[in-house]
Amino acid sequence: MIVRLCQALSQTVREADLTELAVTFIPQALSIRFASLWLADDTDATQLRLAGSSAPLSLPAHLALETVPSSTAEVDVLTLPFNWPEGVAWRAVVRLRNGSQLIGVCLLGDKIREGVFSDKDVRVLRTLAGGLATRAANLNHLDRERRLLLALADKEDNVRRLIAAELHDEGITQLSVVRRMVESRRKPEIIMAGLERVIQNIRVLSRKHLEPVGLEQGFLAALEAFIEQTGALNSQIQLCVNVPETLPHLSATADRELFFITQEAVTNAVKYSNASLIQINIRLHSASLELTISDNGQGFDPAPLLTGRETRGLGIMQARASRLQASLAVTSIVSQGTTVVVDLPEA
Repeated sequence: MIVRLCQALSQTVREADLTELAVTFIPQALSIRFASLWLADDTDATQLRLAGSSAPLSLPAHLALETVPSSTAEVDVLTLPFNWPEGVAWRAVVRLRNGSQLIGVCLLGDKIREGVFSDKDVRVLRTLAGGLATRAANLNHLDRERRLLLALADKEDNVRRLIAAELHDEGITQLSVVRRMVESRRKPEIIMAGLERVIQNIRVLSRKHLEPVGLEQGFLAALEAFIEQTGALNSQIQLCVNVPETLPHLSATADRELFFITQEAVTNAVKYSNASLIQINIRLHSASLELTISDNGQGFDPAPLLTGRETRGLGIMQARASRLQASLAVTSIVSQGTTVVVDLPEA
């Protein structure tokens, strides 16, 4: 029995598979009347969301963590049933943990024949609890990666629409003006001035949305140009850059994503942190490159921005790091500042 359950567990690749295993296969194998599976809710750390249930009554969509019987044990057979909601009695709790974090629970109803959970039942549930937790954590990670990449794709789609609008306003419209100048036989110097304005507008558009200045020469060149421009516009903020003279060869994708992560982090610090100092450091390790952007600003709580609101800047940075198979960590302390660290493994 346990071998079949473990084999089924190893083949779960979707949340629906994990849910079916927890609320159908495990109850069938252990002669349990019904079960429900609750998983972490990215939008609210105080609740679990209902993944699925075979209970005879409809269950609420969320379960407050404080409502779940408290224990450090993986599996609890309850002396008194956990009656929630009214009319549904749960007799056992299987806790799914990722390290010290509770990422889900499986609630189990009455036994059909024996009436009570045997020691063998508890051993089987303990064996399965670790596997259920690992699968739940992996699925949560994959789902979050998917949402981050969708958010990044959505942002890039918005940029394309913005480019199209600005190209129409600053390019096509201005070219139409120049064409009318030619048709009306205006002086050559006036026509040339009009063409120069069009060229300048398109150049600005390109640098703003498409290819940052210097990026064709690599990340360091683009970083230098960006810092020079940012410093000129924000003289009240000290920008300190500590990078090697040369970097190992990076792909064009790595150059681009590292630049946009840095741009996002620095821009956020300039806009929101009230910092007087922003530091950018690159350190080369034996098998990785470490990029750090830190400020001495007011700090904030990064948790809400890294969970349910992936369309914010921090989520976009996470998605860019994921494209490079890199890790990105954000730490922030109120009144002390924020640090963004990207660890890029050697290609």
